[in-house]
Amino acid sequence: MESTRSKTEVWLIGQHITEITGAQLPSRDVLRLFFHGHNEHKKTVNDSASEVAASVISFWNKARIPTITKKSIGRKVVDLFLMWKGLKKNCTRTTDTQRKKEETFCDELEDLFDVAHPKAMQLLTIKEDRAFLAAQREKGRRGVMAGVDKKIACSIKRREESKSKQSLQQNQASSALEYDELGSSSETESQSSSSSSTSSLAISPVVSSSNRKRATLKVITPELSSTLDRTGISHRSALRIVSATAASLGKRENNSHIDCGCPREKKIPVLELEFIKAQRTKAEGQGSMQMGSIDYSETKKQIANAKKREQIREREQKKKMKSEEAIQREEEL
Repeated sequence: MESTRSKTEVWLIGQHITEITGAQLPSRDVLRLFFHGHNEHKKTVNDSASEVAASVISFWNKARIPTITKKSIGRKVVDLFLMWKGLKKNCTRTTDTQRKKEETFCDELEDLFDVAHPKAMQLLTIKEDRAFLAAQREKGRRGVMAGVDKKIACSIKRREESKSKQSLQQNQASSALEYDELGSSSETESQSSSSSSTSSLAISPVVSSSNRKRATLKVITPELSSTLDRTGISHRSALRIVSATAASLGKRENNSHIDCGCPREKKIPVLELEFIKAQRTKAEGQGSMQMGSIDYSETKKQIANAKKREQIREREQKKKMKSEEAIQREEEL
């Protein structure tokens, strides 16, 4: 047993450890854990330092004290190791200077391995947490971490639930706004995309069209969807059958639009559908609708609406990003 302990003991550091424990913020244990990965598992200096940094952050989170980044902590661990390595190189010397350096190093090892955020005292909102951090920074590291404060834990839990609920509401509001803007007129959006790709032609009816809102027929219900799945009929085929059946029974109005659940950018606007129907049913080369020149006023209006929708999307995206950043900052605290 003694030979085994002597093999795992590190000069000036002590025995290896597999994890950081205790009721105080870590000090000497940082290097003890580092040498466990570096000597026992033969890991590189950077890999061992990175693992130690993750363990240190996890331990400091128990005290609810904000820390610097994992990368910065890893650099501090490497610097501490290089300092030990420089002393170890001259460990055979018995001069007073060498002894003083070793004593100073051992004395500093007992101090706090401080990885607190530079503005930790301002970020900490609980008076006891600020007092604990200040006491740990003193010589001798006064104070210990007690058990979980149920009152504070409940408060943190309620705050997190409130954040998640607020985030969900914002996402729902954003989705609803986007649906209203994009779904207010599928005809306008589809015509806008068509005008950008085919700018030489536009479709205009001979007879003036009305500005009445289209009725919406709910066709694909959950029950019908499950029936279609059992019979192996696709939704598109089913909608064609339903549309033809409704037209033959005289149940479908001219301005109605079947809610097929397809992406709106793939739906054909009613105006184009009426034009196709007019071309199929025209007699003697004459139809109720014909292709005309570009409607510049309508095209300008559609471009303006598209820009407005894009601006709304950007604003909602910025609001979402700010909300996520605020939640992340509060979680770090």
